[in-house]
Amino acid sequence: MARTPERDGLPGVVDGRRAPAEAAEALLECLATAVRTRVAARQAAERRLASFAFHEPPPGDRSGRVSVPDETPVDWRYFMLRALGVLGDPDAVRVLAALREKDRTLDELTGMLEPGERDRLAAGDRVGVLASAGLVGRELESDRVALTPLGEALLDLVADLARRAGAAQP
Repeated sequence: MARTPERDGLPGVVDGRRAPAEAAEALLECLATAVRTRVAARQAAERRLASFAFHEPPPGDRSGRVSVPDETPVDWRYFMLRALGVLGDPDAVRVLAALREKDRTLDELTGMLEPGERDRLAAGDRVGVLASAGLVGRELESDRVALTPLGEALLDLVADLARRAGAAQP
């Protein structure tokens, strides 16, 4: 089910609409929250990965543990630009929009591509790029792909920018 401001309980919603400044602020906050969540998940994954011993400890180290590096400062621009960069691909936006309606299998997404591009391997690669940017999640057991909150927020950004561009007078 698609998220809406009313269902999320966001303030400032009247009849399903917000004042433009409030809508823009809410959208930016949603993007920032989604990126923070994505970075926290990456940091947790890196900590888990670092806890595996891929090599023997140095001679004389009897602890049997590999040291886990301390948290380093996050370059938030990298993660935001990575997510925004994916939006430069119209096919990626089309896949994200289809996932907003409902979760889909990789085969369903493959069938939605242009006739000359209906290749499961290429569709899987496209989903991998979207997942790496934090826009979708993929359940390997069920082969289902789902939109993440970050993907949802970026689709909202695209829709808002398109609406504003259409309303602008040259």
